[in-house]
Amino acid sequence: MSNKHHDNIFLRHSTHTAAPWLVKRGSKERRVIQGLHAEPIGWINQLGNPVINGEQYRANCNLIQHAPQLLAALKEIAVIIENANSTQCTDHKGNTRPHYLHEAFPDATKLKQLISAAESITLEDHPGNE
Repeated sequence: MSNKHHDNIFLRHSTHTAAPWLVKRGSKERRVIQGLHAEPIGWINQLGNPVINGEQYRANCNLIQHAPQLLAALKEIAVIIENANSTQCTDHKGNTRPHYLHEAFPDATKLKQLISAAESITLEDHPGNE
């Protein structure tokens, strides 16, 4: 099996457990999150929490399973935004103007803060945590 974690430049130097992550049944009421080599890296409990229904539980499992790839995509988007915003475009009349991405994403600061929080190893680095 190829190590997709190291095939992706945006995941290659990450400190989290290598991707892809898989969510496997640990028991009837518990799922185990496994790393690339089937090592357990976390558990998700379903029963005993009346606030989370079955649909939400499955959605949470899917979100956690794909977290490394989502992080890599955010990193790639941040690079694209920064590169686009540092270049000028020429329109059909020959006028120079900022790249079209600049209007939608004037900078990638908030995105980079989110990426930094996702890669952090302390809770203090997360916005909104005490």
